[in-house]
Amino acid sequence: MSLIKRTRGATLLAGLALIAALAGTALAGSGPEVTSSASAKKTAKKALKLAKKANEKAKRAQGAADSAGSAASSNQAAIAALPRTSWAKVDTNSAAVPPVVLGGRNVTGVSRAAVGEYTVKFNHPILPEACSWTATLNDNDSLPAEPGEIAVGRNTSSDPNTLKVYTYASNGNPSDPSFNGADGFSINVLCNT
Repeated sequence: MSLIKRTRGATLLAGLALIAALAGTALAGSGPEVTSSASAKKTAKKALKLAKKANEKAKRAQGAADSAGSAASSNQAAIAALPRTSWAKVDTNSAAVPPVVLGGRNVTGVSRAAVGEYTVKFNHPILPEACSWTATLNDNDSLPAEPGEIAVGRNTSSDPNTLKVYTYASNGNPSDPSFNGADGFSINVLCNT
């Protein structure tokens, strides 16, 4: 139910209670069983108080809805500003040499944290609600990539511009991709597609 309908409903209910209370006041003084109009006045005051509370609740709800709408629109603007594609082709070379970005788009760097663990940094946030990411092992020359496994995920929410890449030997143990010192991996990020 929309906020406008709830507000109208609360106002309508309060108005009906006020009419009923006033009608009770008129009847209290006209029938053979004359009762005190003070009772009717109390009822009218209660109805008025309830109407004011309903109106205050509706105003608070409208304020919360406006605030949530503002946050959602700023997040939508951030999502709309993301590039559609970002990628990196990385040469892991060997454990003695830092990894090198051979080519890419919107990538700012790569580093090796441990055996089979790399951090790839982009110049924009990788938002899970707007982006998907994949990685694959590859040979950077003409040979086939060595058998192995690769996994990729966001680094942390406090560092949204980076993805962590984990590479494993085919037996499941962490391993740096290396085939004659030329293997590496490619990583692709798609946003707003």
